[in-house]
Amino acid sequence: MQSNGGQLIKHLRNKMGVAQAELAKKLFITQSKLSRIEDGQAEFSILEFKTAFSLLGHPTDDLWLAFLTVEEFEAYLQYREIKQVLALGRDVGNARDACLSFIESSLAKRPFFSPIVAVVKVRLDEEMPEEQKLATLNAAFGKNAELHSLTQDQTIVANEIALTHARLGQRHKAIALLDGVVHNLDNSRMTLPEQYDTVPKISADFVTLLVEDQQYEKAAKVCENVRAARHCRYRAQFNSVIAYALGVCYHKMNKDKQEYMYWLTAAYHTAKAVGQNDLASKIAKEYGIQ
Repeated sequence: MQSNGGQLIKHLRNKMGVAQAELAKKLFITQSKLSRIEDGQAEFSILEFKTAFSLLGHPTDDLWLAFLTVEEFEAYLQYREIKQVLALGRDVGNARDACLSFIESSLAKRPFFSPIVAVVKVRLDEEMPEEQKLATLNAAFGKNAELHSLTQDQTIVANEIALTHARLGQRHKAIALLDGVVHNLDNSRMTLPEQYDTVPKISADFVTLLVEDQQYEKAAKVCENVRAARHCRYRAQFNSVIAYALGVCYHKMNKDKQEYMYWLTAAYHTAKAVGQNDLASKIAKEYGIQ
């Protein structure tokens, strides 16, 4: 395999402070062979490439990474960081430097990365009109995107499109889009770790929109499904939202007070524990929980 893989291995090894002899030993090859690989004088196998990347803290099945330059690979690492920030619903402002560096890189100009680039741009540009944000996101999502087989990047963009629809007062469009995405998650092209990062937020956003639209029975069903899903159990910041929505739904559906207050109390204390003070205050004000 002739590529930049050897150069990338050398770059990562030096970046992590791993001696050449140490890595060669872990790869069960001679140091001289690793030296030739890093200098581009010797070929290496796919197995050696994947093993080296894993040993250096970057396990991957994306063999095309071996054909990136060092600069492009650093941009790719920023892309992975940004994607996780977006998937978890964190403020991109806290990763502004990485975002700006990535969208200005040559890697970001490749079509593969356009979905995340679009989300970053609309998130960072507070002056961009909502209609322009929607157009930018739709262009990145693509007319031919199939809801039954979305990648993680496409799922993130779809969620952003839905939230933009909601801000424009087009709640039914937002709900229809997220309904399609959520009900096709099992058929998505996301890996299990990607699902763990992405599904809790998109589910919480979907439930919030359903509650705002007073679709309490449907929202409760989604909440119950989320509570049963493995990938949603350990995200406290979303568990509080789901618990609050479930409590509100049960209240509006005239369930027993003990049943809906159980969820509202759990939501309140979970929100307090993870610093969601606005949500905690809202629950306290609406239901008198202290």
